[in-house]
Amino acid sequence: MIYLDNAASTAIDPLVLDVMVDALKKHFANPSAAHRLGKIQRKLIDEARSKFLKRLNAPDGQLVFTSSATEANSTLLLGLDLKSGDEVLYNKADHPSVVQAVESLSDKGIQVISVGNRDDGLWNINELSEKLNAKTRLVCLCHVNNQTGSLQHVERISKLLKAFPDCHFHLDGMQALGKVEVDLSRIGADSYSVGAHKIYGPKGIGALYLKEGVKISPLLLGGNQQNGLRSSTENTPLVLAFEKAFELIEAKREKIYAHCLKLNEMIREMLEEHAEISITYKNNETVPHILMMKVEGISSDIILRHMEEEEIYLSSGSACSSKIKGFNPVLHALGLPEKSHKFYLRVSLGQHNTEAEVEKFCSYLIETIDELKGFLP
Repeated sequence: MIYLDNAASTAIDPLVLDVMVDALKKHFANPSAAHRLGKIQRKLIDEARSKFLKRLNAPDGQLVFTSSATEANSTLLLGLDLKSGDEVLYNKADHPSVVQAVESLSDKGIQVISVGNRDDGLWNINELSEKLNAKTRLVCLCHVNNQTGSLQHVERISKLLKAFPDCHFHLDGMQALGKVEVDLSRIGADSYSVGAHKIYGPKGIGALYLKEGVKISPLLLGGNQQNGLRSSTENTPLVLAFEKAFELIEAKREKIYAHCLKLNEMIREMLEEHAEISITYKNNETVPHILMMKVEGISSDIILRHMEEEEIYLSSGSACSSKIKGFNPVLHALGLPEKSHKFYLRVSLGQHNTEAEVEKFCSYLIETIDELKGFLP
């Protein structure tokens, strides 16, 4: 099997699994319980939270554990104290958990305004600067785009927003964590959402960072856990597994980056001469872990089926939007014509991929395209 869909989800690290299974066996009590078993779990969760914040270089902030990065985004975007007439700036090319949550704010009379992208896939900061004003209360985007791999200039945006102290800056860091350094003190974001299953951790656990002083209303009501910001019994095994996954990925992040860069460059070199294949963005505009390409004239669904027969797994875009056929809102927001949307593929690399796998993928992709060309009108 060749798995090239790491931007959708990653295989859980055996060491992370060991931590989770051990915690499932030992730490079954409720962390809110007043007895000793509950207090032990409370201490473990608090220690994991402190370690997590330290790795983010944000020791004075809050960290709210959630069930996913999607929940973290909704908790922040729907929990801010925004009023009718306030303005929100966002990027329509971002993940639907950001886009749909933001666009739902218009039901409350909030002005939701999209900022376009440049030809290289990056957010148009000049347009952002023009649209910022005294009414802007929220700017949000994905640190790394899940479909294109575009690495946004978040520090430039943060510096721009210093002139607007009443504006909250939120970043979805789901695809950035474990791929690039996430130093929140340097980045200057007011909030940051992450999840475990993109960094070789388990599904079902995410987190929302809140800068010191940021206030939000909770999305979930009930037992007032996590300082009242997320009612629900904390899942100790998943929290400990997430923290372990973050520890492990940070220890080898730079090594994995270099490894994925080498594999990315191999793919580009092997495919660049093929007439039907065009790679959308240059390496210096994206993280090397995610590579988007277009195969002219052949539907990605057909190519994916042929690949699957050889046990090669990749995707045509975000797994969260895989049931949407034809029209792709991300590609549309990037200015790519709708008639070409069905031709795009996403290859996403990870620590377990090898040069031999990349060579086999490229060879079989070329072979498949050449075979299918004979059936084109």
